Amino acid sequence: MVSPEFLTTLEPALGSAKYIQKVLAIIGIILSILFTMRILVPRRNLLNLLAYLGSEFFFFYLFLFFISFGNPANLGRENKTIQLGSLGSVTIMLDLRFFVLLVFIILIAKVVLLILRFQNARREVKKAN
Repeated sequence: MVSPEFLTTLEPALGSAKYIQKVLAIIGIILSILFTMRILVPRRNLLNLLAYLGSEFFFFYLFLFFISFGNPANLGRENKTIQLGSLGSVTIMLDLRFFVLLVFIILIAKVVLLILRFQNARREVKKAN
């Protein structure tokens, strides 16, 4: 169990714990809906492609959310100052933009792969008919 004093100390750096819980719950609900659509809808259907693309973009958002300490707009670059009471303050500077760029390139490759798989599934249906 984490002590309340520890959470109070970290709150300026990480943001409100309730905010983070709400965002993660919303993302979890949306991802579960998208995964259900991916399973139930045939691969040749446009809805299946949109579900796959949506889940990939949500995973990218979730990655940005975690790597930017709850503020995805920072894109992996974070400067936080934490006040430690009488001990002074600590400034944390993280520049993780390389990892954001790497994950973004992987996302683009996955999107291209998903579109090619979708087109291939549509062609196979047309050949069967």
